[in-house]
Amino acid sequence: MLETLKGYLMKRRFLPVIAVFSLGLFGCQNLKNASIPPTNIDTKKHSVHLAVNGPLMRGFDFNKNLTDVNAEFIREAKTKSVYKMYSISDIHPAMYKVSEGGNELTVEIWAFDSEGLVSVLRKEPEGLCIGKIELSNGEVVLGVLGEEIICNGMKEITEYGGWREYMTQFKR
Repeated sequence: MLETLKGYLMKRRFLPVIAVFSLGLFGCQNLKNASIPPTNIDTKKHSVHLAVNGPLMRGFDFNKNLTDVNAEFIREAKTKSVYKMYSISDIHPAMYKVSEGGNELTVEIWAFDSEGLVSVLRKEPEGLCIGKIELSNGEVVLGVLGEEIICNGMKEITEYGGWREYMTQFKR
């Protein structure tokens, strides 16, 4: 069954999906949200776009995880106002979708080849996963999300509009 699925996905140039499935990185509660939309795949390079929202962003310590795998910064973007963000012990954020009380949050869009994506995701903290993120312009991209359970008892930082904005206020 797994080989049949891999064959199907490879014919359709879904190599990043195969890599992520093989690592079992989908810790999200709703697995159907963890697929890669065809609009995110460059069929010539097998690249995938990923929205990051914490220390992987430019100017933070773990951005090196992206640059080490030759990921390419595409642009900064805002999510739709349907996400909440929490600071996980001021080490990294966790963002998840909500039906109310969300805010636009700043993310960075990066392009990876499938091997680079896998390398970066292997280094992500427990409780973070990959899923679809809706951007304010209507585009849907893969992105780093947090399981709601790791946010229990943590500081909500949604009002700041993103990790960078929170850390700027936090360091004052």
